Amino acid sequence: MKKEYFVPLLAVLLAVSLMFAGCTQPAPAPTPEPTPEEPLKVKDVPELQDLVALGTIDPELIINPYDGLAFKPDGTPFKFAATYHFLGADAMYNAEGYIHSLVERSGATYTFFNAQEDSAKQVSYIEDLAASGDADGLVLQPIDEHVLGPVCEKAEAAGLRIANWDIAMKHESILTTALHDFEGPTGTKLIGDYFVELAEQRNEEITVFEVWGMKSVETAVERHNGFHSSVDECPLVHVMESAECMWSDEIASSLVMDAFTVYPELGGLYVQGGGSTGALEGLNAIGRLLPTTDPLHVVAFLGDANNSVVSNLDDGKIDGCMSHCLWDMCDVCVKLLLKNAVLGESVPRTVYLPMGLVTRETIDASMLFGVPLVYPRMPYDQFDIWPVMDTSEVGIDAPTKAMRMTLVGY
Repeated sequence: MKKEYFVPLLAVLLAVSLMFAGCTQPAPAPTPEPTPEEPLKVKDVPELQDLVALGTIDPELIINPYDGLAFKPDGTPFKFAATYHFLGADAMYNAEGYIHSLVERSGATYTFFNAQEDSAKQVSYIEDLAASGDADGLVLQPIDEHVLGPVCEKAEAAGLRIANWDIAMKHESILTTALHDFEGPTGTKLIGDYFVELAEQRNEEITVFEVWGMKSVETAVERHNGFHSSVDECPLVHVMESAECMWSDEIASSLVMDAFTVYPELGGLYVQGGGSTGALEGLNAIGRLLPTTDPLHVVAFLGDANNSVVSNLDDGKIDGCMSHCLWDMCDVCVKLLLKNAVLGESVPRTVYLPMGLVTRETIDASMLFGVPLVYPRMPYDQFDIWPVMDTSEVGIDAPTKAMRMTLVGY
């Protein structure tokens, strides 16, 4: 009896539960919180994986931390301009391409002016830019720091923010400058030290041909002074100075061919900077661009690094160069301009960036700010995948849209 009574009661309870189940909708699953999109990093870019494997680039560097940054409260983009010495050299072409990419990654508009080594044209451009009010900031590489100083002072007084790179300006009004200290401990003294050590190791005298850039430009004087602070202390090293090459490859080539033809005692070459490619072409034209193992090899050290210099270094035909190749200064200069113009932050007036001596042994064994020591190791002409450097070690972080929202409120 108890069993017969129990079964029908269970059936009734089941029917009632099913009836209520049919009348009740299940509670909706909670909507997941949107996850922020992960920024593109070096490790995500196929073209950079050879460098990752080599250990000369940080796989965690972000390609574009500036996304959505350079916009005003009304949604219009900031306007940035740039002006350069000239664009005929490989290093300058790459500097312009990298700055162009960085500015546009931030959302700002970009225009540039190629002054073609004419300081009067550069002065006129800056005057027009300030008068028109058609730019919020200027990325400047001055042709002549003395000639450009007064016009930059007036332009900044008119509201144009100027972030300068490579060549120091003498006017206190200039917002900020990112550059290398050629007279400092990581400057061209390192090249002089190399020649001194080589001469002392061989116990032989060596005469070095120094190719001048422009004697009126302070960066050339600093490159000269840094080099001589070392070699002038060594009786085994002698220096023959050239006329000015005006940073021209054509002039530097002619100077080198003439000197090494007329003065057979020359055994070394130091080029202060621009003109390096031409100087090496001059050596090659007279049969003196030879492997380092050849008895007639000219011991060659260059003040700048570019594609031609690095190619000859890889081929074992030159001894080395400085890591001065512009892109670290360009990176920091754009950061400083964005921090000031967009975030309203004060920025240091001068930021000196470290350099290193580049040899075949060190070129792929060192990183600078998370990237290869010299830009020719990067994919050529693909500036949009060159990452923003980690310059936190010199106290310069990358500004972001999140910082703008926190600091400026939009």
